[in-house]
Amino acid sequence: MKAIVDTVIIHRPQAGKFVKANWKEVATIVGVAGADGKKVNNYRKNEKVAKQDQGKIYFRKTRYADCGTQILVRLHKKGTDIFQYKLGVEQFIK
Repeated sequence: MKAIVDTVIIHRPQAGKFVKANWKEVATIVGVAGADGKKVNNYRKNEKVAKQDQGKIYFRKTRYADCGTQILVRLHKKGTDIFQYKLGVEQFIK
């Protein structure tokens, strides 16, 4: 898809004329390319999950992914809890 966009950017006047002359075919091709791109992305995601299930991905790489999705979220929650406790203590002291 990126190659098509780059070609259109480089050859803008000729590409514009071509699209204007063959707009139905171009619309069909763009729709098919979008669907194929979605299939490729889904395949890559499924392949990554399958590799993780089989243990083929390095430990550090999986740990790094877990850090972003789980560990940092828990730390942020704990930080806000500590802040709330601190405010409660300060209000009790006053």
